[in-house]
Amino acid sequence: MDCDTIAVWSDPNAIGFYRKCSINDITYCVNHIEIDLSDANIVDPKDLDIREFPEHYDAIKNWIFVSPRIGSSFTTWVKRR
Repeated sequence: MDCDTIAVWSDPNAIGFYRKCSINDITYCVNHIEIDLSDANIVDPKDLDIREFPEHYDAIKNWIFVSPRIGSSFTTWVKRR
């Protein structure tokens, strides 16, 4: 349908379907990680080193962002602007 990009969050069992549709390139893979926080220490926000968000993407391009949303560090940086 004249698309050059399609983004899906597919079930691993559906990958064969997408390959049959000639969709073979994977841009990124999502990893699901569960963290048990029941024994976590609660941190007082006053004890954190909070700084202004970086002006330049180079400062964060290798960071890994843990959040309920999926996005690259670049996307997060652009949205924060």
